[in-house]
Amino acid sequence: MRRSPFALLILPVTWIACFSNSSSGSGGGANFDASDDTTFPDAPGPEAGPDAVNEMTPPPQDASVDVPVGNDASEAAPGAVAITVFGATGPEQGVTIVYGDATGAVVGTPATTNATGMVDQALPAGATMITALLGNANNPSPYTVMGVQAGDTILVPDLASLGAYGQGQAQVTGLPASPPANTTTYNAIAGLCTNGLSGPPIPINLGGEGIGCIGLGSFGGSYRAAIPILVDAQDANGNILGFTFQKNNALSGWDAGLLDLSLAADTWSTSLTTQTVVVDNLPDGDYPNPNVSESANAILHRLNFQYVNDDAGGQLMQVTTHVGYGDTLQAETSISPNGQWFLATATASAPPTTDGTITVDATPLGVLPQISQTNIDQTNSARPALSWTTAQGSLASTTGLIGNLMWDGTDDAGAAINGNWTIVAPSSATSLQAPALPASAGAYAPLPDASIQNVLQGLTGTAVPSYGQLRTVGAAVAAPIQGGCTFTPIIPYFPAGTLSLTIFSSGGCG
Repeated sequence: MRRSPFALLILPVTWIACFSNSSSGSGGGANFDASDDTTFPDAPGPEAGPDAVNEMTPPPQDASVDVPVGNDASEAAPGAVAITVFGATGPEQGVTIVYGDATGAVVGTPATTNATGMVDQALPAGATMITALLGNANNPSPYTVMGVQAGDTILVPDLASLGAYGQGQAQVTGLPASPPANTTTYNAIAGLCTNGLSGPPIPINLGGEGIGCIGLGSFGGSYRAAIPILVDAQDANGNILGFTFQKNNALSGWDAGLLDLSLAADTWSTSLTTQTVVVDNLPDGDYPNPNVSESANAILHRLNFQYVNDDAGGQLMQVTTHVGYGDTLQAETSISPNGQWFLATATASAPPTTDGTITVDATPLGVLPQISQTNIDQTNSARPALSWTTAQGSLASTTGLIGNLMWDGTDDAGAAINGNWTIVAPSSATSLQAPALPASAGAYAPLPDASIQNVLQGLTGTAVPSYGQLRTVGAAVAAPIQGGCTFTPIIPYFPAGTLSLTIFSSGGCG
């Protein structure tokens, strides 16, 4: 299910193209009724250092998502809407925020984020949506949230800001002395990026513009990016003997595409557990595609499955976890009958400290709505509209929707333009149309002859029980998409509870 990147976009980091486009329907603005004004709790930042006690205590199973939320400065003043834009190095100043009414027409005067990355002011009369103009004229990345209400806190992650770092390396320059007996190799890990060598230096390529390898969230009370480094000591057969780690590594030390990190002052731990993975309640006729991951710095480290024979002659799936490293354990399973649409469900919980069993409940896969087709209407080229049909159920049964319109084209000067418009909308929407932008921001809209692909997701679960909470974190809990493909694991980090997604990509995964 995993596919290597092709070229463009943004979401837990940056994504792109390989699709075909169909156009039909009248489009029109989104129709919705969002009455929930729930806000999110603050989340503690993870601790750095391999032998430090992890102070992030996961919330109860039914707690709401608090992925990037972190400091009181992001909370809206009474009657106002607080919008915080943050990227790789922290809060982003000077980002334009455009206000729109229910039809998408511009209302009021655009605002600009301050030195703390914030705009905190009352909505203009008639405004129900905001659009943050991320990116630039050659790579525009507008981010729209619909159904905004007074009192909302809106977090806008500038995932495209991670792109420059994703072209580089995080290099482990030193390891603790006295590794576990029989160690022959070391496997250095940053989320989904790994590299194994017999000793340092060990470079970890963060390729694909950092997808799944650099976390973007709230760490140490500030919004920014961070990289967790986990190093496994392995024997000649690849068995894990021990590990060391260092979390909360900021990008501030980045130099010429390289971030040097030494773990020499840390210690080796042999506190490992073995977990047997069981998938329950899978719909008839489907095969499980389970994934178990440890989270650190808001990204996931996918654990390798090992297969062992059980007493009845069958096979068991097992994973090895690292006690003290993971902030949470996230277990998911998914199905994908045709490569264009996917159903996925995951549970996040406290990481285990002893051997045991991880049960993945696949029940949601049998009841999630299935998107069978999407269509793009480019009658108004600057405001393309996305509509859809379902083969099973209705997207109205989800908590909310996240759509991405990804386009490429050439401007009058012959320059290549690649854009991505993220739209967060309530599940009552019957179509998603990009809002209008001021004339001065015309470069952020799709070109008249743009080729547009799309991805549509419906999200539900105890992690996002209301649209008020989904519009707060938006794309932070949506599945990363690149080249029209989902990644494994499909569902990104979330701190606790359950999260299920139904996804359709116009380009498919091939």
